[in-house]
Amino acid sequence: SMNFELKRLDLALKGIADVISRDKRKTIVKLLVVGKGDVKRFGGLAGDLGISDRVIFTGVTREVEKYYMAADIFIMPSRLDTFGLVVLEAMAAGLRVIISSSVGARDLVEPGVNGFVLSEDPSISEIATSLSSLLEPEKRKLMGENGKKVACLHSWDKTADRVADLYPQIAV
Repeated sequence: SMNFELKRLDLALKGIADVISRDKRKTIVKLLVVGKGDVKRFGGLAGDLGISDRVIFTGVTREVEKYYMAADIFIMPSRLDTFGLVVLEAMAAGLRVIISSSVGARDLVEPGVNGFVLSEDPSISEIATSLSSLLEPEKRKLMGENGKKVACLHSWDKTADRVADLYPQIAV
């Protein structure tokens, strides 16, 4: 969330513009951009795409949970992200996630079950297709619940317990 270029915000913006242009139901789609980066440049891109009114730059926050609670979908088509703790946090908040295959947390995402994993260099239509399918309320609800279950299995407490269980076996 620190660097818009690295997170490939341009792809998210173009994907959303594509979805909005094709959406017959006129679903209200808005993008909350949390973190810091070149707001002027990416705000300009949103303007060029005709979606300025749909994009909100929040800046940096210490209370990212509030934004998770306000959202339905988490999208991060990052170029590289070692683990992607934010993905786990988003899933724990019940968000469906769309991430690129270069995000470490991709192993937690079961495509079509709790989110989507994009190819390493995703096309705009690939992003738009994933977003569109998540705009269906029924599918979105189920996938969010599935994501929560996965996130619960990977909470820090659970991870600490698993590591603690391993120690006696290693220390032989």
